[in-house]
Amino acid sequence: MAYAAAEVSTPTPDLELSQAMRRYAAFAAPIVASGLVMPFVAEQLAARMGWSESFVGTQLVAVATSLPEIAVTVHAVRIGALDMAVAGTLGSNLFNVTTIALMYRPTRRLWRGLDAPALAMLALYLANAWTAFGQ
Repeated sequence: MAYAAAEVSTPTPDLELSQAMRRYAAFAAPIVASGLVMPFVAEQLAARMGWSESFVGTQLVAVATSLPEIAVTVHAVRIGALDMAVAGTLGSNLFNVTTIALMYRPTRRLWRGLDAPALAMLALYLANAWTAFGQ
């Protein structure tokens, strides 16, 4: 059975390179400005709330790194690509758990050089991987 070739369409066929560059610059400018102002705002926030600067910095980094993932997941759900939304979320979680497990240095070993939190993270990683890929 022969299949017809799918039409290739671009999202914005009438957009010229110069227009795309101007749009990119217009959207990038607030991001760069926010990145330059954020440390000063975080310092003032920590001082006024009585929190440590490392706590505020950790929270801001968490929010700043999670927002793009949330935006992609929401957009994937909106266009009906549920597998992409789930895979992106699970893949990110697997990466984060693996990174934490590799960076964690236990003080007391339980089994073959591993301690309880490391074994728990390994179990979580395996359960997450089985849920995502094993069925």
